[in-house]
Amino acid sequence: MDSGKWQFSRDARRARYFSLLVPFLLLLLLYQNPQPASSTLVQDGKTVYASNCSGCHGADTNGTDHAPKLTGNPDVRSRSVEQLRNLIVSGIPDAGMPAFALPAHQLEPVAAYVNSLNAPASQTTVAGEVTMDGQFFWGEGNCGSCHMVQGEGASKGPDLADVGSGLKAQEINSVLLDPDQHSTAGCGVVSVTLRNDQTVRGFARGRTKFQFGIVGSG
Repeated sequence: MDSGKWQFSRDARRARYFSLLVPFLLLLLLYQNPQPASSTLVQDGKTVYASNCSGCHGADTNGTDHAPKLTGNPDVRSRSVEQLRNLIVSGIPDAGMPAFALPAHQLEPVAAYVNSLNAPASQTTVAGEVTMDGQFFWGEGNCGSCHMVQGEGASKGPDLADVGSGLKAQEINSVLLDPDQHSTAGCGVVSVTLRNDQTVRGFARGRTKFQFGIVGSG
């Protein structure tokens, strides 16, 4: 391939397609866990959290000088809802966290809410219609020409089969809306302008002083 100037570029149409994929991907991956906490329970828990926990852990759940963050916390993520519930009731005296003798109608929701802060997408309830968004994924969006889902599609881009168990819903949303900021190694989309002014577009697989490798260019 001729060498030439190249640059990473954002494609407005691609960004639109990716933004429309959010409901499809999240709903598809929910089948990995058919019993996630209901959105109502989590919302109720958010209210309980605001009244009882935000003073120390922060209104945004990102922590304060008094207590650690709960969002993006590996220790919190490693605990089940039941373990979180028991921790809230017992507290952590050595760390300065008091016990909270909350009634069941508050304890259950707040434990579910704290769990949801680190729960993978497959355990998160989202709105949308999986059938309609599936039609877009395999149709107008042409996403299957690069990605594979449950054994169907192409392998040019990352396989999406396990993404729901590895990323939170918010993280998937961020990746889809701003893909250039979250490129998987070997899957960054680039546009290359050759010396003859022809433009080649595809996945950047490798670059040396003399060559620039692109797969799936068009």
